Amino acid sequence: GKLGGRELMHGSDLDLVFVYDHSDDVDASDGNKPLAPSVYFMRLAQRIVSAISAPTGEGKLYEIDLRLRPSGNKGPIAARLGGYFDYLKDSAWTWEFMALTRARPISGPTELQAQISAGIRDLLTMPRDANNLIYEVDHMRSRMAGEHQGASIWDFKHHRGGLVDIEFIVQNFQLSLGPDDPTVLSPTTMEALRKLSTANALSYNDADVLMSALKLWQGLQSIIRLIGPERLEEGQPPAGQANALCRVAEVETFDVLRLLVEEKALAVRDTYARLIQHPAGKLAE
Repeated sequence: GKLGGRELMHGSDLDLVFVYDHSDDVDASDGNKPLAPSVYFMRLAQRIVSAISAPTGEGKLYEIDLRLRPSGNKGPIAARLGGYFDYLKDSAWTWEFMALTRARPISGPTELQAQISAGIRDLLTMPRDANNLIYEVDHMRSRMAGEHQGASIWDFKHHRGGLVDIEFIVQNFQLSLGPDDPTVLSPTTMEALRKLSTANALSYNDADVLMSALKLWQGLQSIIRLIGPERLEEGQPPAGQANALCRVAEVETFDVLRLLVEEKALAVRDTYARLIQHPAGKLAE
């Protein structure tokens, strides 16, 4: 998610997976009240989550999302390294590999982080059926569109031509091309777009359309989360809010901004349709 991609902004939650490892000959911790390793690390993970997300007088630091762990909310909060990678290799759905393109270790022993990075790279470079991949990516996008209408042009995540369309394009090509060219892999969407363009996986024009829209969507979304979206649909927000949004987009008026947003969303939507939707549709015929 945004944490893995180094794209956190106001209101972002943290998508976390807790992974641990230990020697096979370790049966328990060495404290006053010995615990089995699995129990020890699950309790440690829960304490970290509580410290980050507990309500305080100043509010929560972050919302935590743990659904990306094996078996989702039904699975243990912390997974042993080998079991985690075995699950991904043998049982993960396509959407889990798409999420994995955004993953990176953020804390822990240096050796364990190196093992995690190597494991992620191995999984992302596994050979996969490109036709099946693109079909499932588009199927997932259609399901998301049904669940999150994204009717407002200011919903930069779910509106067609928004962030999800860009991210799905990037993740599809990273997963399909990664086995032959690992240089296209990056958890940061903008950097991944640059790498895909350099590898000629995306044309210069397509990459330019997507990077330009991505920069604008991220900038505007950050401002809107700070000022609130309520007045945008009324046509003209207060002057201060309108000016802040216009400065991010480098335009003079709010009316010009609205036209720019509509234009870039249409360009991204057309790019998604050409690169993902239409090829997937032909496979379904």
